[in-house]
Amino acid sequence: EYYKIVFEQLKFGTNIMNSVVVAGSTTIIAILISALGAYGVVRFFPRFGKIMTRVLITTYMFPPILLAIPYSIIMGKAGLVNSRVGLIIVYLSISVPYAIWLLVGFFQTVPLEIEEAAYMDGANKLQVFSRVVLPIVAPGVVAVAIYTFINVWNEFLFSLILINSRDKMTVAVGLKSLMGQEVLDWGVMMAASALVVIPSVIFFMLIQKRIAGGLAQGSIK
Repeated sequence: EYYKIVFEQLKFGTNIMNSVVVAGSTTIIAILISALGAYGVVRFFPRFGKIMTRVLITTYMFPPILLAIPYSIIMGKAGLVNSRVGLIIVYLSISVPYAIWLLVGFFQTVPLEIEEAAYMDGANKLQVFSRVVLPIVAPGVVAVAIYTFINVWNEFLFSLILINSRDKMTVAVGLKSLMGQEVLDWGVMMAASALVVIPSVIFFMLIQKRIAGGLAQGSIK
Protein backbone atom coordinates (compact mmCIF):
# COMPACT_ATOMS: atom_id res chain seq x y z
CA GLU A 1 0.00 0.00 0.00
CA TYR A 2 2.83 2.41 0.81
CA TYR A 3 4.54 1.77 -2.52
CA LYS A 4 1.22 2.34 -4.24
CA ILE A 5 0.86 5.70 -2.49
CA VAL A 6 4.44 6.65 -3.42
CA PHE A 7 3.91 5.92 -7.12
CA GLU A 8 0.27 6.88 -7.68
CA GLN A 9 -0.35 9.78 -5.28
CA LEU A 10 3.11 11.28 -4.82
CA LYS A 11 4.30 10.57 -8.40
CA PHE A 12 7.71 9.52 -7.06
CA GLY A 13 8.37 7.52 -10.22
CA THR A 14 8.84 10.84 -12.07
CA ASN A 15 11.53 11.87 -9.57
CA ILE A 16 13.30 8.54 -10.07
CA MET A 17 13.26 8.94 -13.86
CA ASN A 18 14.62 12.49 -13.53
CA SER A 19 17.53 11.23 -11.44
CA VAL A 20 18.18 8.33 -13.83
CA VAL A 21 18.33 10.72 -16.80
CA VAL A 22 20.48 13.32 -15.02
CA ALA A 23 22.85 10.85 -13.32
CA GLY A 24 23.12 8.59 -16.37
CA SER A 25 23.79 11.46 -18.79
CA THR A 26 26.32 13.06 -16.45
CA THR A 27 28.15 9.75 -15.97
CA ILE A 28 28.42 8.98 -19.69
CA ILE A 29 29.53 12.49 -20.68
CA ALA A 30 31.96 12.73 -17.76
CA ILE A 31 33.60 9.42 -18.70
CA LEU A 32 34.04 10.51 -22.34
CA ILE A 33 35.51 13.90 -21.43
CA SER A 34 37.70 12.70 -18.55
CA ALA A 35 39.08 9.67 -20.40
CA LEU A 36 40.13 11.76 -23.40
CA GLY A 37 41.39 14.55 -21.15
CA ALA A 38 43.44 12.26 -18.91
CA TYR A 39 44.95 10.43 -21.89
CA GLY A 40 45.87 13.75 -23.50
CA VAL A 41 47.47 14.96 -20.27
CA VAL A 42 49.60 11.81 -19.90
CA ARG A 43 50.69 11.38 -23.52
CA PHE A 44 50.80 14.87 -25.01
CA PHE A 45 51.19 17.42 -22.17
CA PRO A 46 52.90 15.58 -19.30
CA ARG A 47 54.54 18.62 -17.63
CA PHE A 48 51.65 21.01 -18.08
CA GLY A 49 49.19 18.24 -17.27
CA LYS A 50 50.82 17.51 -13.92
CA ILE A 51 50.42 21.15 -12.87
CA MET A 52 46.88 21.32 -14.27
CA THR A 53 45.68 18.22 -12.43
CA ARG A 54 47.01 19.60 -9.15
CA VAL A 55 45.17 22.85 -9.75
CA LEU A 56 41.99 20.93 -10.56
CA ILE A 57 42.11 18.88 -7.39
CA THR A 58 42.69 21.97 -5.22
CA THR A 59 39.23 23.21 -6.22
CA TYR A 60 37.79 20.43 -4.03
CA MET A 61 39.16 22.20 -0.95
CA PHE A 62 36.20 24.58 -1.08
CA PRO A 63 32.69 23.55 0.04
CA PRO A 64 30.01 23.33 -2.68
CA ILE A 65 27.86 25.96 -0.96
CA LEU A 66 30.35 28.61 -2.11
CA LEU A 67 29.39 27.83 -5.70
CA ALA A 68 25.64 28.07 -5.13
CA ILE A 69 25.29 31.79 -5.93
CA PRO A 70 27.70 31.81 -8.93
CA TYR A 71 25.99 28.78 -10.46
CA SER A 72 22.56 30.30 -9.90
CA ILE A 73 23.62 33.54 -11.63
CA ILE A 74 25.25 31.75 -14.58
CA MET A 75 22.35 29.34 -15.10
CA GLY A 76 19.86 32.22 -14.78
CA LYS A 77 21.62 34.24 -17.49
CA ALA A 78 21.87 31.15 -19.69
CA GLY A 79 18.16 30.41 -19.23
CA LEU A 80 18.90 26.96 -17.79
CA VAL A 81 17.24 27.35 -14.37
CA ASN A 82 14.63 24.65 -13.74
CA SER A 83 16.21 22.58 -16.53
CA ARG A 84 17.72 19.10 -16.50
CA VAL A 85 20.34 20.27 -19.02
CA GLY A 86 21.47 23.02 -16.66
CA LEU A 87 21.69 20.54 -13.79
CA ILE A 88 23.77 18.15 -15.91
CA ILE A 89 26.17 20.98 -16.84
CA VAL A 90 26.61 21.88 -13.17
CA TYR A 91 27.28 18.27 -12.21
CA LEU A 92 29.77 17.89 -15.09
CA SER A 93 31.73 20.91 -13.91
CA ILE A 94 32.01 19.27 -10.50
CA SER A 95 32.65 15.67 -11.60
CA VAL A 96 35.01 16.03 -14.57
CA PRO A 97 38.01 17.64 -12.77
CA TYR A 98 38.15 14.89 -10.16
CA ALA A 99 37.58 12.21 -12.81
CA ILE A 100 40.49 13.50 -14.90
CA TRP A 101 42.76 13.61 -11.86
CA LEU A 102 41.76 10.05 -10.94
CA LEU A 103 42.23 8.65 -14.47
CA VAL A 104 45.63 10.28 -14.99
CA GLY A 105 47.07 7.81 -12.48
CA PHE A 106 45.58 4.87 -14.37
CA PHE A 107 46.77 6.06 -17.79
CA GLN A 108 50.29 6.52 -16.41
CA THR A 109 50.45 2.78 -15.71
CA VAL A 110 49.96 1.91 -19.40
CA PRO A 111 53.36 1.02 -20.94
CA LEU A 112 54.24 3.20 -23.92
CA GLU A 113 55.69 0.16 -25.71
CA ILE A 114 52.21 -1.36 -26.04
CA GLU A 115 50.95 1.72 -27.87
CA GLU A 116 54.04 1.81 -30.09
CA ALA A 117 53.45 -1.84 -31.01
CA ALA A 118 49.88 -0.98 -31.98
CA TYR A 119 51.12 1.91 -34.15
CA MET A 120 53.53 -0.49 -35.85
CA ASP A 121 50.58 -2.74 -36.66
CA GLY A 122 48.90 0.15 -38.46
CA ALA A 123 46.51 1.45 -35.80
CA ASN A 124 45.79 5.19 -35.62
CA LYS A 125 45.64 7.23 -32.41
CA LEU A 126 41.89 6.75 -31.94
CA GLN A 127 42.16 2.99 -32.42
CA VAL A 128 45.07 2.77 -29.98
CA PHE A 129 43.09 4.75 -27.42
CA SER A 130 39.82 2.82 -27.78
CA ARG A 131 41.08 -0.73 -28.43
CA VAL A 132 44.34 -0.91 -26.53
CA VAL A 133 44.51 1.71 -23.78
CA LEU A 134 40.89 1.82 -22.60
CA PRO A 135 40.62 -1.95 -21.90
CA ILE A 136 43.75 -1.71 -19.73
CA VAL A 137 42.40 1.20 -17.68
CA ALA A 138 38.85 -0.23 -17.57
CA PRO A 139 38.92 -0.61 -13.75
CA GLY A 140 39.70 3.11 -13.45
CA VAL A 141 36.91 4.04 -15.85
CA VAL A 142 34.50 1.89 -13.87
CA ALA A 143 35.61 3.52 -10.62
CA VAL A 144 34.97 6.95 -12.15
CA ALA A 145 31.56 5.82 -13.42
CA ILE A 146 30.50 4.54 -9.99
CA TYR A 147 31.81 7.64 -8.22
CA THR A 148 30.09 10.01 -10.65
CA PHE A 149 26.77 8.18 -10.76
CA ILE A 150 26.38 7.78 -7.00
CA ASN A 151 27.51 11.36 -6.28
CA VAL A 152 25.05 12.82 -8.79
CA TRP A 153 22.27 10.48 -7.67
CA ASN A 154 22.63 11.56 -4.05
CA GLU A 155 23.35 15.27 -4.69
CA PHE A 156 20.86 17.56 -3.01
CA LEU A 157 22.08 21.18 -2.82
CA PHE A 158 22.23 22.21 -6.49
CA SER A 159 19.14 20.22 -7.39
CA LEU A 160 17.23 22.06 -4.67
CA ILE A 161 18.51 25.46 -5.83
CA LEU A 162 18.18 25.07 -9.60
CA ILE A 163 15.00 22.97 -9.93
CA ASN A 164 11.67 24.52 -9.06
CA SER A 165 9.09 22.25 -10.68
CA ARG A 166 7.84 19.17 -8.90
CA ASP A 167 7.91 17.15 -12.14
CA LYS A 168 11.65 17.91 -12.62
CA MET A 169 12.87 17.24 -9.09
CA THR A 170 15.45 14.53 -8.50
CA VAL A 171 14.97 11.80 -5.90
CA ALA A 172 17.03 13.58 -3.22
CA VAL A 173 14.82 16.67 -3.33
CA GLY A 174 11.67 14.59 -3.84
CA LEU A 175 12.48 12.53 -0.76
CA LYS A 176 13.13 15.65 1.30
CA SER A 177 9.80 17.14 0.20
CA LEU A 178 8.01 14.24 1.89
CA MET A 179 9.23 15.60 5.23
CA GLY A 180 7.49 18.92 4.70
CA GLN A 181 4.17 17.54 5.89
CA GLU A 182 2.85 18.30 9.36
CA VAL A 183 2.53 14.62 10.16
CA LEU A 184 5.31 12.48 8.66
CA ASP A 185 4.11 9.12 7.35
CA TRP A 186 7.07 6.85 8.07
CA GLY A 187 5.66 4.04 5.95
CA VAL A 188 5.64 6.27 2.87
CA MET A 189 9.10 7.64 3.75
CA MET A 190 10.61 4.16 4.10
CA ALA A 191 9.04 2.96 0.86
CA ALA A 192 10.42 5.99 -1.00
CA SER A 193 13.83 5.54 0.63
CA ALA A 194 13.99 1.92 -0.54
CA LEU A 195 13.18 3.03 -4.09
CA VAL A 196 16.00 5.60 -3.95
CA VAL A 197 18.56 2.93 -3.06
CA ILE A 198 17.55 0.34 -5.68
CA PRO A 199 18.88 2.08 -8.87
CA SER A 200 22.33 2.62 -7.31
CA VAL A 201 22.51 -1.04 -6.34
CA ILE A 202 21.42 -2.17 -9.81
CA PHE A 203 23.97 0.14 -11.48
CA PHE A 204 26.77 -1.20 -9.30
CA MET A 205 25.76 -4.83 -9.95
CA LEU A 206 25.79 -4.27 -13.71
CA ILE A 207 29.18 -2.60 -13.76
CA GLN A 208 31.14 -4.29 -10.96
CA LYS A 209 32.40 -7.13 -13.19
CA ARG A 210 34.44 -4.59 -15.11
CA ILE A 211 36.39 -3.62 -12.00
CA ALA A 212 38.35 -6.87 -11.80
CA GLY A 213 38.13 -7.86 -15.47
CA GLY A 214 39.97 -6.54 -18.48
CA LEU A 215 43.06 -5.28 -16.64
CA ALA A 216 45.46 -6.76 -19.20
CA GLN A 217 42.98 -7.36 -22.01
CA GLY A 218 44.32 -4.56 -24.19
CA SER A 219 47.94 -5.64 -23.91
CA ILE A 220 47.08 -9.26 -24.76
CA LYS A 221 45.34 -8.15 -27.94
